Formats: sequence, structure tokens, C-alpha cells
Amino acid sequence: METVQNHSQSRFNEPWLDSCFNATLFPGSPWQKVSQKIGDVLAEKLKPALQDTKRRQMIFKLLGHDFVETYFSEYPNFPSLLLYPNMSELEYTPLEKKTQAWLLKQCTKAAEETGCNFSDGELSMEMTSFVNHTYSLVEKEMELHLAKHEIKEKESNSNVNRFMLRSFLKQRRNSVQSADIHFTVASPSTIKLKHVKGNTIIL
Repeated sequence: METVQNHSQSRFNEPWLDSCFNATLFPGSPWQKVSQKIGDVLAEKLKPALQDTKRRQMIFKLLGHDFVETYFSEYPNFPSLLLYPNMSELEYTPLEKKTQAWLLKQCTKAAEETGCNFSDGELSMEMTSFVNHTYSLVEKEMELHLAKHEIKEKESNSNVNRFMLRSFLKQRRNSVQSADIHFTVASPSTIKLKHVKGNTIIL
């Protein structure tokens, strides 16, 4: 799960777009409620798989410290189980790939069950609030970006592009199903697990 420490991330190589993304992660933002709603359901789905010590340790590694501390602090946590001589590379690699795929499926199911999946029926109140908040952030940052661009190049050939961007904003304002803001829930199909640092999967 995302934490305050992870706020200054660069995902898109566009300062204004990165600013939008980082703003969605601030404490108290709508995303926090979505993240918690999915996390609560996901944690319950994972518990049966935590009986196997090595599989549990791989799950913990991929979920990341924050998620594990929030939901599984009562379970034994021994990172050394994934290291030689407790585990060889031949055993580690297939276990990692298999666990990654399984976790992604479980997260997708959790998102579907909580109404946080764009492609699965009506969105939950939390997800709707998150989408509207994200779109508002994108709109404001894009307007600011365009204003700065206009000052620098008043007579450039970008007049048509600016008109198209503003038309887009006007037409899609208040939309809660816009695929154009999918970057905020990055990954294949929903609020998904994202590979942010190394192999750590983050909600």
C-alpha cells in the first residue's frame, strides 16, 4: 500500500502529470479510502495461503512492509527464508513468478467485490469520489501547464493542440468512468498491484 514516504514518485516523465499522481496519495485523500477498502478484502483472501512458511514469506516480500504490518503483524516474518541456503535460486524464481500472478488475481477479485473495478458494473461511493478527485487534479494541473506553455510560446503552432485539450476537459468534466485517468490505478485491469520498487507489489 502507498505511504506518505512514497509521495514524490516520477511515473510519467511529465512534471505536471507526476504532480497529479502524487497528490492522489496524500493522507486523507479519497484514494486512501479506496486502498483500505480493497486491502481489507484482499487480506482475508490471502490468509489461507499463509500457512506455508516459504510461500508466506514470498507473499510478504511482494506485498511490502506497510501492508504486512497493517494486516499480518501477528504472523512470523523471516525474510531469510527466501535466501540461500534456505532457498536456492532454482526454487526462488518460479515461486516468485507464481506468487506474483496469484496476488494480482486476488487483488483484481478484491477490487471487483468492493466496486473498485472500472470494468465491473457500478463503482462504489469511495471509488467514484476518488475518480472525481483525480479528474479535478488533472484538470487543474493541465490548465496550469497550458497557461505556462502559452506564455512561453504565444505564437507557436500548438494552438490547435491547446484547443483540443480544452475541448476534452469541457466534454469529460465530472465523468466518473473516464478511461483517460486510468494512470491513477495503474496495471492491467483495476486497482491493481503495481511494481514500484524492485519486486515489491504496492496497492
